[in-house]
Amino acid sequence: MCIHYTISIALSLAGVILGVLIGSGLVFALTTNTQHWRFALWVVSVCVFHLMEFLSTTYGHPEKANWNDFLFQHSRAFSLAMRVAVVEYCVESFLFPNLKPKLLFLSILGLIAVIFGQCLRSLAMYTLGVSFTHLVADRKEPEHVLGTRGVYAYSRHPSYLGWFWWAIGTQMLIANPICLLGYIYAATVFFVDRIPPEEESLLEFFGDQFAEYRAKVPIGFPLDLAIKYIAKYEIPTDSDLDSKAGASISNDQSTRARKKGQ
Repeated sequence: MCIHYTISIALSLAGVILGVLIGSGLVFALTTNTQHWRFALWVVSVCVFHLMEFLSTTYGHPEKANWNDFLFQHSRAFSLAMRVAVVEYCVESFLFPNLKPKLLFLSILGLIAVIFGQCLRSLAMYTLGVSFTHLVADRKEPEHVLGTRGVYAYSRHPSYLGWFWWAIGTQMLIANPICLLGYIYAATVFFVDRIPPEEESLLEFFGDQFAEYRAKVPIGFPLDLAIKYIAKYEIPTDSDLDSKAGASISNDQSTRARKKGQ
């Protein structure tokens, strides 16, 4: 009981701290006369990301709420990427103070990408509810269902697509040209490695239901292109499935005809 109470206090405190940082960052961004409104909004975007990860995950599993749901310790690569972004921003702001103000259009596009990506990811997590976890499942649980409604009607991996654009958008927002290229490369490689094996597992879990869904619904730009041309992962189309079904029917009919002839 004492441990559970302590965990609840820690989770609540983390939420309060994130809320304070979000509010303070917005106030600073809206009132400052310096170019550092970009960095303030970057802090806000990172805090919102961690807060929404917790809220969206515990929405489906409130009884399993824990510190890891915030994704504060997502991975060493993620933590390193955040630190490198801060270093690049500080170094460029000091050595080239006129660089970032000239990239206002890039920052605006980045803000749009951050908002789009965050909304898409959070909606995906809320849509799946109890079926969503941060870990890739290696077996089908009774509560697992194939998400095909809501945002899943337009992208079969909206949480991944949302995170991709959120991550890229954060570097556009603070006008970090070096990290922008690095984030694009790292995020693309990550999903090229992750999505094909995950889809093979989904095919095992849901069979023809997922095969038909995969043939109709894309992942979304640019992950479809990356997986197709980098991973060489071909997605069957509706015509492919129809041809396969037709061949199965023909083979079945041929088998029955042979048996009848015998």
